[in-house]
Amino acid sequence: MRYYKFMWRKYARKLLNLKGRPDAIAKGFAYGIFIGFTPTFGFQMALILAINALLKVNKLAGILAVQVSNVFTALPIYIFNYWVGSLFFSDAQVLTAERLEHIMSQKFFWFKSFSQWGFNKDAGNVWLDFMIAMGAPLWVGSVLVGLLMAILSYKPTLWAVKSYRDSITKRREVRSLRIMQRKERESKIFN
Repeated sequence: MRYYKFMWRKYARKLLNLKGRPDAIAKGFAYGIFIGFTPTFGFQMALILAINALLKVNKLAGILAVQVSNVFTALPIYIFNYWVGSLFFSDAQVLTAERLEHIMSQKFFWFKSFSQWGFNKDAGNVWLDFMIAMGAPLWVGSVLVGLLMAILSYKPTLWAVKSYRDSITKRREVRSLRIMQRKERESKIFN
């Protein structure tokens, strides 16, 4: 548990210390959250860098936010997103246990020797069926959940960055005021 607290604080500090306008950081973070909830695992970093560069928002904030989906969280996120997406499809279009069993029983390749092998053409149709049954609800759910989470993350991120920068400015002002007061005292003592 301590490790997760440490990592949370580490990422929060990195986010708050990023250079750039607070709204650009918050937008970059929100876009990263959106991409993190889509089934683009493995391409998320490149995707968020391209999107944030195109939209001229903070790229590093997006990279930090994309970390919401990692090897530990991707499966629960995608299962939830699939469930949300399946609410918008009929039962015939959703992946059921029977359909999954049928797909898993197919042999996609045949292999006799290194020179004699091939692709099972019938299995290709089954694979396409699987991708449609799994892909459509997953993408619909991912886009909806990702949009919701991005919208919900924008304002708190913007507030956190602005508050952190204001507190740093106040600390610097207090520190410089103390230094000036100390110099005045020292000058009175030595004069």
